[in-house]
Amino acid sequence: MKYKKAFAKQYFQVQQVNGGALIGIARKYKNPEERNLDKPHSHSVWVSNGKSYSSGLPKDYTSRIENGSIIEVELDMHAGTLSYKVDGIAKGIAVSDKSLKEGEWYPTAHFGMNGDSVRIK
Repeated sequence: MKYKKAFAKQYFQVQQVNGGALIGIARKYKNPEERNLDKPHSHSVWVSNGKSYSSGLPKDYTSRIENGSIIEVELDMHAGTLSYKVDGIAKGIAVSDKSLKEGEWYPTAHFGMNGDSVRIK
């Protein structure tokens, strides 16, 4: 699944099953070395602490997201924003960046520990 500007708003949902995944969007990686969260092509929320990460820079965003929660990610390519809902409650804009208006973006889940998992809804 990839997102292009032809569709203004794109959504996907996951259920946090276990651990501390980073849920968000990223550009297509050209090689494995590019899979770092400090690159300008990755925007996500870390469920363990609720911080949003844009190009590797953290900011306070929401409280910890508990196991079992449904996380909805919304990319608005016309506005250049990335927003989240947790269990149906809007958390507001996590990232506002002109780069979100261009190119192709892909839904992502980054895992750091054995046992971290999400379920695609």
